[in-house]
Amino acid sequence: MNTLEKPVINDPAFDSDLLGDIDVWTPAADRLIAKLSKWIRIDSPGAAVYGPQRVGKTHACKFICKVLPSLFAGALACVHFTIGEPPPKTERAFIQRMLAQAGCNAILSRDVEVLRTRLVDHLYDQAIAAGSRRIVALLDEAQNLDRMHYGWLITLFNELVHKNLRPFFMLIGQPELRDISQAFRVAGSQQLIGRFFSHGHEFFGVATTELEVVLRALESEEEDVSSGPRHFMPSAYAEGFELAKLAAPLATALETVRARHQLAHGVRLPMQYLRSTVLDALQRIICGDVDHRAISAVTMLDCLKETGFLNVVLVYAELMSEA
Repeated sequence: MNTLEKPVINDPAFDSDLLGDIDVWTPAADRLIAKLSKWIRIDSPGAAVYGPQRVGKTHACKFICKVLPSLFAGALACVHFTIGEPPPKTERAFIQRMLAQAGCNAILSRDVEVLRTRLVDHLYDQAIAAGSRRIVALLDEAQNLDRMHYGWLITLFNELVHKNLRPFFMLIGQPELRDISQAFRVAGSQQLIGRFFSHGHEFFGVATTELEVVLRALESEEEDVSSGPRHFMPSAYAEGFELAKLAAPLATALETVRARHQLAHGVRLPMQYLRSTVLDALQRIICGDVDHRAISAVTMLDCLKETGFLNVVLVYAELMSEA
């Protein structure tokens, strides 16, 4: 492709659909689902999941909501809540947000008890509709919760139990959530520890040995023939290109980063940075800046640099070492 044929900046190939949906399977999500399924089956009340920004926790939550019911033959309801920053400062606003995120439109009332009853009834109906009494609540961005929020969640949990449901609350947040749990342990807050922190799990980025399977998963999720790399790169795919071909040079580039910074362990690439790195590589191929048959570790290192990951790699390495 010569310069005159290169796509312009508003070319459809530069749309985010170039890589499609990112709520896909990853080994990290798979490990979490395996643990989550076990915790639910033994009737644990809850757990906490910690991980740095951009490793894919929120997308893992969406993926879990899609696949978790199938692991219980459909007999389970799963709801994804986002706490947000700042979180609501009143119980009324807190419950109204949960009602809206659970898909309930009846969020108007001045009475907190009325709102809580609506939320409990709505979650009860979702569980019964799934043919189960199990309800799983995924509470994303849980590092933003204050002590008062935990009190409201305990009340909600107890109300669900009174409806003969078996709730499981999973908190998902950044590493400071782990510090919060430690503070509760020091303070002797046994009810909070037993309810929300009886299990803990560290959520990491993608290891170099996992790159190929994750790239294949990204490709296998393509359903719309009008989007995705196959649509925008038909010639390259006809010549044997596939996303998995980027795995080896990317792994070598990450090893170069590890050696350059003298890191003791391999570099795990956060899912969001993996997506950005692959998008940059695909756009270089589409623009004709690089031949898909000549993608090298140097090319992928340059793509990593373009995403900004090289500016924060030491931060992620430190967070991983503390896990």
